[in-house]
Amino acid sequence: MIRLTKAALLLLLLLPACAVAQANPDSVKHRNDCRLAAQTLSTGHPSPQYGWALEMAWRCTEAAPALAGAIAEAATVRDTALLNALTQPTIQLRDGRVFETAFRIAGDKHASQEARIFAIRTLIYTMRPGGGIDYSNLAGRDQYCYGFGPSLHQYITHGAPVPGDYVQRVNTLGRQLAADASESESIRHAGMCAALARELIRH
Repeated sequence: MIRLTKAALLLLLLLPACAVAQANPDSVKHRNDCRLAAQTLSTGHPSPQYGWALEMAWRCTEAAPALAGAIAEAATVRDTALLNALTQPTIQLRDGRVFETAFRIAGDKHASQEARIFAIRTLIYTMRPGGGIDYSNLAGRDQYCYGFGPSLHQYITHGAPVPGDYVQRVNTLGRQLAADASESESIRHAGMCAALARELIRH
């Protein structure tokens, strides 16, 4: 598992999606950067570039499969800073492969609670791209499910299509988690937030 440096994590945590430069997706440099980002996320090399690769993944459809793989590998991780960095690109990158990975982790009782909550955040971002959601919002440490609302000027990168029934699937999973007495209070709260997210879909 790649460990991000404190400096790289700080950059990712402080960098709002709206501040990410809008690269021209048709430019040769952008395509080359996206290929390098995908390679770095897949292999972990060059390791000093890992934080940069996550930053690039916001707007690289080529990086989506590698990002999905990195999120899957972190299913048992409890490091909230790392999980935040791995899933933060999904505020802007909407991809069916990432969605399916997050959906599996969200419902997996063998995954860490932290990874499941960040996976739930990714599912909510699928419906509500561009908005801000903190771990504390979903874990029940805050009375609200969501942070700031989506930017009207937010650029969304569309990768592989999300499933046609994604809204119903997330809603059903959220309701199941919220009603499951064997789940922790934090997972149940996050499930409730996921069930409510259908009201926030941005078309």
